[in-house]
Amino acid sequence: MERFGAIPTVMQASRLADAIGRGAIDGAALAPTAVFDFRVAPVAKNHYLLGGGVAPLVLVMSRKKFDSLPEAAQALIRKHSGEWTAAAWIASFGGSEQRSLDKIKSDPARKVVEPSSADHEAAQRIYQSVIQAWAAKDTRNRKLLTLIKAEIAKIRSPN
Repeated sequence: MERFGAIPTVMQASRLADAIGRGAIDGAALAPTAVFDFRVAPVAKNHYLLGGGVAPLVLVMSRKKFDSLPEAAQALIRKHSGEWTAAAWIASFGGSEQRSLDKIKSDPARKVVEPSSADHEAAQRIYQSVIQAWAAKDTRNRKLLTLIKAEIAKIRSPN
C-alpha cells in the first residue's frame, strides 16, 4: 500500500467501519463482499475498483511437515487442492463477490471508479516491483517464483 502512496494501518476488519466513519483512516482495501460483511458500506460511498486480487485459500507448510502427515491427510489435501479448490471458490465465494460488486455498482448513492488503462498499467508495475523485490531477497524466493509462474502458465494454457 505504501507503493501506492498510502500509509498502511493494520487493524481488525471488524474495526474498519468505525475507523472510516470517525475519520481515523481514509479508506480500506477490501473485497466487495467484505464491504457489506464488515458494515463498511454505510460509511464508504466511494469505490475505486483497482482489483488487487487475492488468493482465496492457501494452506502453507514445509515439505518436511507435509511428508510427516498420515497418508490419509496427504491424500485429502491433494484431493481438495488445485483445480477442485479453484472451482469450489468460484462457485461459492466468487458468486458472492460478483453479487456484492453488482450491488455496489448499481447503487446510485455510490460513486464507483474503474482504473484507466494508464492507472492499471501503473498498478501492474507496482505489483511487479513488489514481486521482484521479494524474489531478490533470497534464492528460495526466486525458485518459488519460477514454480508459481510455471503453474500459472499451465493453468492459463489453452490445452
